[in-house]
Amino acid sequence: MLKLFILAIATSCFQYGSLAADVDQLQQEVNSLKSQMGQVQQTLQQIQTQLTLVHSTPHAKPVAFTAHLSKTIVSIQQHHHVSFDNVITNIGGAYNKETGHFVAPVFGTYAFFVTATNTPGHSTSLSLMKNGQRQSVTLAHGTASTPSQWETSTMCAMLLLNEGDEVWVQNESKFSTTEDLDGHNYSSYSGFLIQGL
Repeated sequence: MLKLFILAIATSCFQYGSLAADVDQLQQEVNSLKSQMGQVQQTLQQIQTQLTLVHSTPHAKPVAFTAHLSKTIVSIQQHHHVSFDNVITNIGGAYNKETGHFVAPVFGTYAFFVTATNTPGHSTSLSLMKNGQRQSVTLAHGTASTPSQWETSTMCAMLLLNEGDEVWVQNESKFSTTEDLDGHNYSSYSGFLIQGL
């Protein structure tokens, strides 16, 4: 009888010891889960902070323009600033058709396109200028041997501009004795804000 009693106590102690080990293991798993939950909550707070910043940062208003040259410029002078006077679009009002200059309203990345068309027998060479510095050049090359042929060329440039930077198109007059820039909307200047920064 005593043997049975001792055996029952021993079994109970063994089960208690096993139960205690199970409880310890469960406690460790709970602590690990608490730690992971803390990390998840921290990540969620960071995401919420970033979303708040995105929604509170003012987005730049759209800026875009397209203007064509209505009349041909014959014997265009060297470094003549071309005023593309037939304005099709001027969202944001950053393009001035009187001067032909685009003035950046905000700091950001902009795209510009210039299409140049010559008159037969003459070249036209245009530079895209930023604050007086040449950024890109396009050439529609006509010669005396092509007296009845129009040529057209287009340039594209992506520029990082500060607010107030000026971008315009000017003639280079380097490729024929006299250069003509064809009007009748065959030559154009366009640009738009890709992203305000």
